Amino acid sequence: MTLLELAAQYRFSAALVQQRMAQIRLEIRESRDPFQRQALRQRLRELQPLHRETRETARYLETYYTIRRR
Repeated sequence: MTLLELAAQYRFSAALVQQRMAQIRLEIRESRDPFQRQALRQRLRELQPLHRETRETARYLETYYTIRRR
């Protein structure tokens, strides 16, 4: 597996996390239970760094060879 292939997998994973975050936001808007909304907000806060780090890792892997050649 090349680094570009691995980067593509990270991009795909980031898209899945982003999709889940959108789903949680919808659930927050639709929920009437304040405890459930709080739990969903907490889950959203936990997913945000994962999403950011996954995207950053993909970007790093995509540019690994160009950065090293400079």
